[in-house]
Amino acid sequence: MFSSVKLLALIAHVPDVDECREQVCHKNAVCTNTPGRYFCQCGQGFSGDGVTECVASFLFPSDGHQPLPKSKTSKILWQLKSPMKLFGNLYDRITVTTSGLLSLTDVSRASGEKLEEMKMTGIAPFFAPIDTSRGGHVTVAEVTDSETLTRVTRSIQENYDEPSFQAKSVLIVTYMNVTDGKAPVRNI
Repeated sequence: MFSSVKLLALIAHVPDVDECREQVCHKNAVCTNTPGRYFCQCGQGFSGDGVTECVASFLFPSDGHQPLPKSKTSKILWQLKSPMKLFGNLYDRITVTTSGLLSLTDVSRASGEKLEEMKMTGIAPFFAPIDTSRGGHVTVAEVTDSETLTRVTRSIQENYDEPSFQAKSVLIVTYMNVTDGKAPVRNI
């Protein structure tokens, strides 16, 4: 019969198995081995359980970014720190609107004008008017932190035929909790 001291000594000498060596985590996860167990956590820019899935997260943090005024027709002219090449031209400023447009030219839109009939150069991420009146908001920031630059550089290189692309700055425009501009108001 073992005494409790001898039993503890035997347990203490059992070598720990390094489960991480067997690549038990998803290929986009980091495995952390601890005595008697292991943890899988999706790497930066990915989300999931770390074992069976780690999907690319396409959203960027927007904490501390400059909010646009809460108005249906708010817009700001954002001066870029680093000019951006879009549609073959360099631009050093962009107009960000609460209606869902990012414009490289003036946004003098008449109410009710269809997007495809507007005479502007820009991007309409939703290709529809949006509504911020139900708690939605828009923020903007140009960032240069290495984590974001690395993530954007990798994404462009992997998804487009641009192997030499290197991000120098990233303009992040966040449309949070917005709805379709034509959605009916409901009583809850």
